Amino acid sequence: MPAALKLSVYPQEAQEGSQSVSSPQDPLQPTVNHEGSRVVSLHGKHPTIAPPSQPPSLVTVLSCLNRGAIVAAIVLVAATLGSYGYLVSIERQLDRTTRRLEGLERSERQLTTINEVLKNHLAEQAELPNAGLQPPQPANMIFLKLAPSRPQVSPSTSGASFQRLKMQIPLGY
Repeated sequence: MPAALKLSVYPQEAQEGSQSVSSPQDPLQPTVNHEGSRVVSLHGKHPTIAPPSQPPSLVTVLSCLNRGAIVAAIVLVAATLGSYGYLVSIERQLDRTTRRLEGLERSERQLTTINEVLKNHLAEQAELPNAGLQPPQPANMIFLKLAPSRPQVSPSTSGASFQRLKMQIPLGY
């Protein structure tokens, strides 16, 4: 059964009730006291502490990976919260715009109804004999002369683009 190793800075502790198992010239050799535990006496010398050894490279790599994973997780959580907030604000704006569009459509229907009612009312008033309206007579009308017809433009190299442009213009309003 191995005996416990006890370090002692004071030489008196090491020598009280201990038996020497080594030569007296070597003060760092352990001595055995009456309890059977080994005691190392430094005999007035100060103990030196060995500098901590560098952690193995695998531990260093894993530590760096751990820090990187923590930073990546924080960034991902922040991005998720930011995108969620952005989507919520877009949804609110869409709801607001939809309500506004529905209100405008309702107003358009009301204005169309009012316009038709006014037209009907004016037509009914025009049919009354005391309205003072007269049927149209050719003497009171203004007639315009037709403009002279223009010669056809001959197609050139840009004729195809002119045809496409001509097709895009509405025929009338």
